[in-house]
Amino acid sequence: MKKKALILYSGGKDSHLALLTAVKRGYDPILWYLDGGDRRHILFSNYIGYDIVKAHAKMAGLNLFSIKTNDLQAELFKKIIKKTIRLINKEEKLEYFSTNDYQEIKKDKKFNEHIKNICKNSGVKFISFLDIIKKDDIFPPIKMSIRSGVKSIIIGLEKEIDKSWLLKPIDESFMEMIKREIKSGKNIDGNSYQSLVIESPLFGNKKMKILDTGYAYDSKDMSHFSIINKFSIVRQRAKKS
Repeated sequence: MKKKALILYSGGKDSHLALLTAVKRGYDPILWYLDGGDRRHILFSNYIGYDIVKAHAKMAGLNLFSIKTNDLQAELFKKIIKKTIRLINKEEKLEYFSTNDYQEIKKDKKFNEHIKNICKNSGVKFISFLDIIKKDDIFPPIKMSIRSGVKSIIIGLEKEIDKSWLLKPIDESFMEMIKREIKSGKNIDGNSYQSLVIESPLFGNKKMKILDTGYAYDSKDMSHFSIINKFSIVRQRAKKS
């Protein structure tokens, strides 16, 4: 019987890498989407809606659950853990694949300690994101995405990065831009941008096509946002051998 992997799934690059890793390791994933509603961009620094994440889950053939939240608290995670345990058989083992214990700031470290303790007290193994990317640095997740065939676009940027990079692909050119910005003295890390996965090996021969977008600015946290107003799921052409 497969082990179960609990993943808080946002549709972005990091949570998708956690999902892809869980699948490759033979886990049966259970996805949870944190529905912040109108506060989504304040809580999670992006405007990715439930419709987008639901489309991801459908393309990957996975179960998706959502929970509404006005704030990101450890108590919410405890609630998710309890609900997930009720979904599985007693003999099945549940493990949590973290995506937010990476390049931690002081505030995040305290929150992650709460999460680790909740997992421990619930009999759930905590899998660090560093166990997935192997190095606490901004570039390994990008390189892992490229290597794994996961294609993402930028949908949120801090003020350190020019807003013209919104909707650009996260690829080698993006890494070179970050290197130049860091060399010029700007403080850029893994929290400086947010992403949306549009293509993945988990999606089979389907991918997400962005049809219409909007722009928003918020002076708190992330500054520049792309909002996906309309998208479609399209089949990819078979590659010629």
